[in-house]
Amino acid sequence: MAEYEGIVAALKENGEAEVVIRPGIVGIPGVSEEVSNKVCHCTTDSSTVRIAAENGLGANVGDWVLVRRDTGALVRNFLALTGFPALGIILGIIGAYGLTDGFSKGAAEGTIVVSVGLFIGVAVGVGVFRSISRASQSVISRVVRNRLEMASTAAGASCPERKKDSLCDSCAGPFAA
Repeated sequence: MAEYEGIVAALKENGEAEVVIRPGIVGIPGVSEEVSNKVCHCTTDSSTVRIAAENGLGANVGDWVLVRRDTGALVRNFLALTGFPALGIILGIIGAYGLTDGFSKGAAEGTIVVSVGLFIGVAVGVGVFRSISRASQSVISRVVRNRLEMASTAAGASCPERKKDSLCDSCAGPFAA
């Protein structure tokens, strides 16, 4: 199972939570921590992922949580969306072969039978995909830090060098005024 850490951003009515997952490496990749602390760098919307996760633990907004997702779901979904339509086409071809005496006559009827087989295969595949997808939702498996611990951690954080008139939230660096 894949595991990700993130912060609960919102609670939903149906027992789910919206979790914001940030990149695993804090700071600027490829540079030392000392340099990373001195340079102003901000994350953007493109560097985060928001997912809905089952909130069976009762995590609150602001909690740092561990989210698990079943990695086998991708394979099952792929098989459902490709396997059942392929099976439908195969059964349609077999039915058309029998109906048209070995494809020697009735090409229109054979085409209709193959098309119906494909349609039934797609319908079954989509139905199975929907039921599998519901069962493979992300789940909050552990609360790493509650929101009070997160707030006390943030309160003690500070930029190593502060500039009064900086354009980048008071951090010193190349973006500073």
